[in-house]
Amino acid sequence: MPTRYLRPGIRDSERLDRLSPLAEVLFYRLIVTVDDFGRYDARPAMVKSQCFPVRDSVTAQMCDGLLRELSEHGLILVYLSEEKPYLQMQRWDNKPRASESLFPAFADGCAQVYTSVRKPRTLLPGTGTGTGTGTGTGTETDNRKPETETGTVFGQH
Repeated sequence: MPTRYLRPGIRDSERLDRLSPLAEVLFYRLIVTVDDFGRYDARPAMVKSQCFPVRDSVTAQMCDGLLRELSEHGLILVYLSEEKPYLQMQRWDNKPRASESLFPAFADGCAQVYTSVRKPRTLLPGTGTGTGTGTGTGTETDNRKPETETGTVFGQH
């Protein structure tokens, strides 16, 4: 496990200050859990077992909510790759010692988890027609209500 250092600026981070105390604890514990590329398995049971191994009061269900909170504050990106959730620490600038990540990167075709309905990030290809002389193509933001089959997938990025 590589040694990771926190910078002094973390003390006055407004993003961290807006978190609940337990979400902030999870954030720090994720820093020492993720691989050299800032990625990790985002299944709540895995997060609970690695970040809170001896704290019985924290459950996998609580970890799901904490991951959502970290994502909503822009500290992590949670995404699906081959139907399995992964997380990526945002603003990760750690110089990797390993040549490749243990986990897949967020890429085209990955579904983003925990997308806020208030801040839709999905751009869908669209076509427009009008009463004028033609049609146009472009992108438009997906403002539909979130679909929750399992309670976690809210959009595509």
